[in-house]
Amino acid sequence: EIISKPPQDRNTWLTYISCLNQVKKPAEALANFILFEQLFELNDSEKLNLAGLYYSQENYLAAAKYFGQVTGELKVDAKLRQAYSLMNVQKFTEAAEILARLKKLDFNKKESYLQTYAQVQMNLGKTKEAIKLYQEALKYNANSSLPLMAIAQLADQDADYALAIDFYTRCMKHKELKTNALLRRSRIYLIQTQWSLAEDDAKAVIDSDADKSSKAFAQSILDNIQ
Repeated sequence: EIISKPPQDRNTWLTYISCLNQVKKPAEALANFILFEQLFELNDSEKLNLAGLYYSQENYLAAAKYFGQVTGELKVDAKLRQAYSLMNVQKFTEAAEILARLKKLDFNKKESYLQTYAQVQMNLGKTKEAIKLYQEALKYNANSSLPLMAIAQLADQDADYALAIDFYTRCMKHKELKTNALLRRSRIYLIQTQWSLAEDDAKAVIDSDADKSSKAFAQSILDNIQ
């Protein structure tokens, strides 16, 4: 350690806190930052750092409080992180209100923002709103696997089978999603009594290198085909 006692000089103390972080002592860094706040008025960067320390210690409400105090150039990033903090304590309504106010702003990480906002709406049971937000996110990366599968599953839950089939089909371009997408699409075809299509998807899983549980589910679909 550089020094044995917390310094009283602002810049030296901030360096001390940074060093505590570097040597993986976040709890001590946070304790020193709390003392630092009692002596000095925090600027936006310091508020952001303090909020980040609270977040790392899973004190999400305190993190949300300080993220919410950040203004100026750092405000948008801080607001996003405030929403993440609130999501961690299941405060989805509050997170949605924060994210809604950012929607018309132009900023970096818009794709990530839209996916986060969609997740919040999904947790609030607003399926259609979540789907629209995931679709907006795809404008930034049309082949992003997370929104593709999210839209497919949400549409499936909402019994919008045409949309679900469309997006499960698009998911198959991703190797890690293909088996799951085939099984889910096969189940929809079974519901729709499109026997041959359900059979094709189920057999594709059985003939693949999928795990045993996936193949067992595929076989159960075949067993239900009339």
